[in-house]
Amino acid sequence: MSENGTLAGRTALVTGAAQGIGLAIARRLAADGAAVVIADLDEARAEAQAEQLRRRGHSATGAQVDVSSRASVEALGARFPAVNILVNNAGIYAQTNILDAPESVWRRTFEINLFGPIHCIQVFGKAMVAAGWGRIINLGSLLSVTAFGEDLAYVASKTAVTGLTRTAAAELARHGVTVNTICPGNIMTDMMREVAIKVEARDGLEPGSFLVSRANEIPAKRLGEPEDIAAMAAFLCRDDAGYVNGQSLHVNGGLHFGS
Repeated sequence: MSENGTLAGRTALVTGAAQGIGLAIARRLAADGAAVVIADLDEARAEAQAEQLRRRGHSATGAQVDVSSRASVEALGARFPAVNILVNNAGIYAQTNILDAPESVWRRTFEINLFGPIHCIQVFGKAMVAAGWGRIINLGSLLSVTAFGEDLAYVASKTAVTGLTRTAAAELARHGVTVNTICPGNIMTDMMREVAIKVEARDGLEPGSFLVSRANEIPAKRLGEPEDIAAMAAFLCRDDAGYVNGQSLHVNGGLHFGS
């Protein structure tokens, strides 16, 4: 990971950043010069990751947040009022099917995956508008544009996120604030590993075979790494990405070609 200082003077807040894609994004933005807030439901884990970044000479702070709670997000906003880069990464996945998905799963998935970004944009977006500059990145999914079944609540929530992005982008562009969605494909995270284990158990597959088959379906012939998503996020946060707005940017090794 190169350190180029392109984000010096910026303050970036990444939700769900104590592990996986969120952590990779926080590390990359810190390497590029931003002061980083690692926000996560697990405050101890977030602070531990922030401490590792501080030991490398970066500016980083760990903070607790429950993005499904407006009060929790507002408290975070009061603590960090000068955020001008917001990455809405926090999310959950639950296997659900169309006929039996309980309402509780629907609601919890939407509270975190959709209303979490809404809360954060409303709380942190005002300061960006006042400053005349901001970058908002929402994490979508390959499943925003396709589906494989038995992930109804997740697919619906991530599809809604792309609509949120387009609307927010249209409203905030005149204030110098861009809003984009990154749609990861098959990325090696704990969530991906958990999905693989469940699918293998459900379908009677050999352990490890699901990830191998997925990699073989990708033109790049490999699963993605969190750092692949972090690289796209870092680009979108730059000054010279200011004309990229309202887009769903797919990072999937060529698994899906679409808008």
